[in-house]
Amino acid sequence: MAAALWLICPAASWAAYPGANGRIAYIEPQGTSGSCNFTTILNDEIFTISPAGGNPTPLTDNAIPDIDPSWSADGRRLAFVRGRTFCPNGNADVWTMDAAGGHQHQVTHGPAFDFSPSFSPGGRRILMVRDGNIVIIRTDGTELERLTRHVAAGELEFSPNGRWIVFEGKPRKGRPAGIWKMRRDGTHKRLLANPARDPRGDLGSDGYESPDFSPDGSHIVFSRCFFEGHQCSTDDILMRSDGSHKRVLGPGGGFEPVFSPDGRRIAAVVQSCDVDTCTWSIVSFARSGSDVRTVTQSHGSPPLVGNPSWQPIPGS
Repeated sequence: MAAALWLICPAASWAAYPGANGRIAYIEPQGTSGSCNFTTILNDEIFTISPAGGNPTPLTDNAIPDIDPSWSADGRRLAFVRGRTFCPNGNADVWTMDAAGGHQHQVTHGPAFDFSPSFSPGGRRILMVRDGNIVIIRTDGTELERLTRHVAAGELEFSPNGRWIVFEGKPRKGRPAGIWKMRRDGTHKRLLANPARDPRGDLGSDGYESPDFSPDGSHIVFSRCFFEGHQCSTDDILMRSDGSHKRVLGPGGGFEPVFSPDGRRIAAVVQSCDVDTCTWSIVSFARSGSDVRTVTQSHGSPPLVGNPSWQPIPGS
């Protein structure tokens, strides 16, 4: 699936906790929110929608971009990021809200650039990236715990049992970029997928992105980007959580893949283009890559959607 370079927001995380399949949270721009560095800042807002499609429900509505929605294990709360992420003096903070968009609460404060939040299984802590390093903080904003130093981390999330963390990037300077796994305390880092050794050749440091655990923790899905001319073509790769048995899902996929809570499907973002315009959509498909179903197409301006996160409904 061909994809043009997309500058809505940094990469995000979307933990897949087990349960019945609830609504899918995602972002879509509602106009712009100024500009800096010669880049227009899109005013992204967060919505939810049924996996079967239908009318989306807006959860945020303000003049500051809201991105990176990620569900808690009980499906009652979302962590997300609010801030202008591309400005030299800008900052981004982690917030939480309930499933209907109410009780919005700011978790982090200050000049740091925080993104890619992921609730712990118990819901009392949030894993996130702060200025490239991996940290954990309580949902009340206290007890910040730094797990890495001198790291260039991107997307990350807890395993469903909370014992492991999977992330995209580098664990420290001098190590290869790729999909990595480490223990909850930051030890035992292991490279699971190296884009420099991809069958298509060296894909560069951004070749593998968006890792997501399956709800039972046995597998990880991630997206692969390989450039064809000036476009990034993407597909989705499924592997066991130890990095073995990698396989491409279907004839071609999207990016930002995330498991459904029942583990049977994967949601992802895809792009389709004609001569004049490109349209972005969120789709879901079976783990084999077949049975592709459109969840929603972009309705905003510009026509973009992203950051899908699938709500778990425990005990259903």
